[in-house]
Amino acid sequence: MTRRRIDRAGIKARYGVKDASAFTRLVNFPASDEDGLWDVTQVDAWVQAMRPQFWPPRPEAAAASATAAPVAKAKPKKAATAKSSGAKTAPGTETAKEMAGRFRVSIKTPHTWARTKEQRGPDGRIQVAAFPQPASPGRWKVRQVDNWVRLYRPRVWAAYSGDEPRYVIPLPEGHPKDLLDIGEYGVIRGNALSGQPALRATMQYYLRNDLIAAPDRIAGDGEQPEVFEPMWYRETIYSEIRKRRTREAVEVGEKPVSRFLRQYFEEHSGLLNLERIAQLDGLEHNRAPTSLTTLKAYQSEGKLAPPDRRPGDGQEPPVEDLMWKPESVLPFLCRPDLRRRAVAGGIDGGRESADQ
Repeated sequence: MTRRRIDRAGIKARYGVKDASAFTRLVNFPASDEDGLWDVTQVDAWVQAMRPQFWPPRPEAAAASATAAPVAKAKPKKAATAKSSGAKTAPGTETAKEMAGRFRVSIKTPHTWARTKEQRGPDGRIQVAAFPQPASPGRWKVRQVDNWVRLYRPRVWAAYSGDEPRYVIPLPEGHPKDLLDIGEYGVIRGNALSGQPALRATMQYYLRNDLIAAPDRIAGDGEQPEVFEPMWYRETIYSEIRKRRTREAVEVGEKPVSRFLRQYFEEHSGLLNLERIAQLDGLEHNRAPTSLTTLKAYQSEGKLAPPDRRPGDGQEPPVEDLMWKPESVLPFLCRPDLRRRAVAGGIDGGRESADQ
């Protein structure tokens, strides 16, 4: 018996969805063949189990489903024609521009991904795999790109797929009403977002600047059990971490991160030293780099969060300078009282010098 297959238009007609990508972009949706078609039997089983509100299929879609196989048979003829005419467009592939549109990132981001080389940790294990090689000049296989983004750009994937975000270290199990202090909050949050516990001083800075969830309990609130410091329910902490992990634009107060900073941190996710912070601060506010003396003054005043890494702190990889995580620096870079719109030319020129 000939296996029936279906394309995006067929899925839309058969199940009555406005956009087939509402199904196809989900991680557990059946994989398509190399030519971008799906097995009708597999899709039917998935819809019955995962989207019962769209089952049974629409009667008027029977004819469309029945024609899926002939369409699939016609594909090789098109491919042969394309081959004979010299066209190199491979099925199931996309360009960098299409990739950027699909994941809603800047057009430069896929090109940055494409330059990603394999990175290994001190133990020799692969921490980041190299980006897939193009299937043909300027085109990448969609399935390979999806697998790479899912593993190594979890925030982008979570925003794209609508799934539970992937954490560096999974959120530990526990009762939603467990009460946790700020130190425990920092351990869970830091591990989930970056793989390293956040320092208590950093979490206190976040709390003072309303960058984390407000505590559910405080000393002297009259509730039971009695607490002697700010405490959070586990469910409150996890809710804040999920929002932080999945939202597309980080916000500080009411000021969103600028396009320049969003693009920079999409392309550079590593630690920053004071010199790099000075460069970014100058670029963000359309002026020369901030002096290191001024930055140290900001640090002593609590306007810049404490460093996340110090020389000799025993963590891996070792560092030679005071270093900050991007999420620790963003509140300082986006401080509302000094925000200015940078001139496009200044940003481009500055970016080039800052990235050298």
